[in-house]
Amino acid sequence: VQVAEPLQERELARSVRSLTPIADATSREVQAQYEDNPYPRWHRLPGLQGPSADPDEGPPEGKLLVAGCGTGRQALSAAIASPRKRVLAVDLSRASLAYAQRKAAGMGVRNLEFAHADLLALPATGLRFDAITSTGVIHHLRDPGEGLKALRALMAHDTGLKLAVYTESGRSEEHTSE
Repeated sequence: VQVAEPLQERELARSVRSLTPIADATSREVQAQYEDNPYPRWHRLPGLQGPSADPDEGPPEGKLLVAGCGTGRQALSAAIASPRKRVLAVDLSRASLAYAQRKAAGMGVRNLEFAHADLLALPATGLRFDAITSTGVIHHLRDPGEGLKALRALMAHDTGLKLAVYTESGRSEEHTSE
């Protein structure tokens, strides 16, 4: 585990498709942090074993973007829960994406693609999504409002954006358990 998996991830990181450059200075700082320490290093998805249906059975049920997928736990859960939905999961960190790809391959998930991209540059690709989820991401940006505008530009409809941020109050002793 401590030798074979990191070697496999280094190999996978070289082949991760890049959708955008990482040009923003703050984005590059965050990228460096997660290249050194992909987070979280998870081992299994509670209650989820793998795809519940063949993604090729029936028409696709839309496109979901997981913006800032990290090591892929949320993206894999979404892809497994909606096997006919096409899921694109993007992140700044190739190391995190490689971890996610390794986990997805081990679970046989076929309706999920991972790509290297900066959320701020993603609207220039012309991609549009029926639903977008971004958890724990935009507060890392130099200007979170700019990140929200970028997410809005990626939406194919006026609904379907799910956003979560870490707040100071959410980390207070009153809201945390030991």
